[in-house]
Amino acid sequence: MIIKLNKSHDLDLKNYLIGNMNKTLEILRIYEKNGIKNSITNKHSGDYYGYFLDGKLEGILLFTNNKQLFLSYNNNKILDKLDLLILIKKYKPFRISGPKDEIYNLYLTINKVIKGIEVTLYNYMILDYSKNFIKSDNVQIAKPSDVMENLNFFLEVEKSFKRNHMTINMIKDKIKNNVYVLYKEDKIYAQGFIENKVAGYYQIGGIYTLNGYRKKGYAKEVLEYLIDYIKTEAKKPLLAVVADNTAAIKLYERYGFEKLVEFMVIE
Repeated sequence: MIIKLNKSHDLDLKNYLIGNMNKTLEILRIYEKNGIKNSITNKHSGDYYGYFLDGKLEGILLFTNNKQLFLSYNNNKILDKLDLLILIKKYKPFRISGPKDEIYNLYLTINKVIKGIEVTLYNYMILDYSKNFIKSDNVQIAKPSDVMENLNFFLEVEKSFKRNHMTINMIKDKIKNNVYVLYKEDKIYAQGFIENKVAGYYQIGGIYTLNGYRKKGYAKEVLEYLIDYIKTEAKKPLLAVVADNTAAIKLYERYGFEKLVEFMVIE
């Protein structure tokens, strides 16, 4: 049975998320920030549904207000439920994400009726230990004023990450408190940020070096700074990388990152 969850299911939901943390990272991040209740004005909040089998919660569906579906389950009987397809038809998510094996089974079902679906694989990688790094004096937290002074850099970043629709004010708001930039001679050449804080992990994201200045060690300076910062916070560094980005994966593996779980996104 798939039912909509409410406050009375909060403990069941929390226990499921914590008990299956490796594969519920994305849902757990949203839950920790917003709780089980949907706040309509928050695009990252949403409606939770649970799949119960013999009274035990065996699967979670989170339909967010910005039309994404995050899915996790322990029993694939959920895929046989007509309720699942009815909910997908109701919410019409443009993006579905979850552990590869679980999403792939759903993809096989959806692909029978919807053609042209794009599939992307991501590796979540974790660092359980690290050596101590000397924090680079060139890396510092970004300020809103940096955007206008280094506008070409930030526009290049947005274009690279396919976020061309972002305005200057949106970029200024985005960098507050979580984007770290590498300065040399009053110019920004690289960046990285703490993307999410979930459970005992801080997720690193947005590592980027200005085109024309790569292979100079700038990205490594930023990465080492962030790893050291996370370590001082007594957390573990986590990151997501596209599964076929072998160059990035090799870089992260050199620092000791190991694959935690592979996720699939269908759009």
